[in-house]
Amino acid sequence: MSSDKILGLNKTFSYLIVYYWILLYIPMPSYIMLTFPITLFVLYLLFYYIKDFSKLSTFSFIILFLFSSMFLSLLRLDISSLISITLFSLTIYFINIFRLRVNLEFLNKIFLFSILLSIPLFYSGLSNYGFLPGQGGFSHDEFLSGRVSLFPNVTSSIYFSFMIFYINLFYNKNLYIKLFFLLTSFYFIYFGISRTVLLGLVFILFFSWLFKLNPLRKNLLYQYILPIFLIVVPIIGIYFIQDIIIFLLSLDNAFISKYFFRGYTTVEGILDDIARVSIWQEHIRLFLDHPWGLSTSEIELYVNPNLQLSDAGGSESFLTRILIRYGFGALFLYFFLFELLTRATDKRNEYLYIFVYMFIFIGVTYGSFFVAYNMLFLVFMSSINLNR
Repeated sequence: MSSDKILGLNKTFSYLIVYYWILLYIPMPSYIMLTFPITLFVLYLLFYYIKDFSKLSTFSFIILFLFSSMFLSLLRLDISSLISITLFSLTIYFINIFRLRVNLEFLNKIFLFSILLSIPLFYSGLSNYGFLPGQGGFSHDEFLSGRVSLFPNVTSSIYFSFMIFYINLFYNKNLYIKLFFLLTSFYFIYFGISRTVLLGLVFILFFSWLFKLNPLRKNLLYQYILPIFLIVVPIIGIYFIQDIIIFLLSLDNAFISKYFFRGYTTVEGILDDIARVSIWQEHIRLFLDHPWGLSTSEIELYVNPNLQLSDAGGSESFLTRILIRYGFGALFLYFFLFELLTRATDKRNEYLYIFVYMFIFIGVTYGSFFVAYNMLFLVFMSSINLNR
């Protein structure tokens, strides 16, 4: 495909990003508003893909994930899952092969507009969250009541700010402009109050430090030892989660208590607030009991009612939730992530290498925006092409 055509596709993709950015300000947009634009865009890309199939066709585990998930959804007549997973998989595949991306300067402008809009948003009463700490919000704990947000949904604000921080850290070449966006995005992360994203930033900074000591390359450390270590350690951590919480409580640290434990002072209260540990355990249990996946109605039938989890966890923990929906077929998505990890080491692409771990980290701890019709997902996924 010609460079002019790729530029044209990226321009259209940028318009799509703006559309879904606007939707972040609309409470409960309709299903058609969410899915119709991305469906049209995917069909548009599919047309070009079929037209230049011999040139564009390339193997990817995301296609195997698509076919296996489609087959299981059709088998169960689960149409909503079929539509969702088809859009999700094709969007990832086409972003990858067409090298779709959002210009950093364009992305930073959206962030600046979001900051400016947060002011009238708060004063008009359209958002419960302010743009300065202590202005608005509500919670069981006073510390959480003053959260700041770019959008009516504080989680969207935190993750968008996270992406601005992450992308500018690696790709903004102007030191002063980079520093400005790092500080402003960190402001909305820190005062938005997200322990998950704060841990993600620590993770990114750790890797940045590691790459300076030991440059990224294709070797045993970066391809096998580190990935295995970063999978095994969290699993062990989950097993000893109560002991870890007891130890952290014993430190009597005000920052840990307020920021990470949200004011809760008992192990039971903290575990109830975290909730994800129970979600992970339930997802794994259902996957082991039903390795070929479950439909929405079946999930509601088999999920532990004592956990009070909608759809076995709702939008939480995307990467474990797909195990119960698509069974063994979900493993192809994991293989796709390893595919990206291999590309990162081959190309010595530090951003892409960290991206894989961030995808896993966000996908396990949250992941509600991991849908094709969300601006955050489109920006995050397309960032893998920023230096291609």
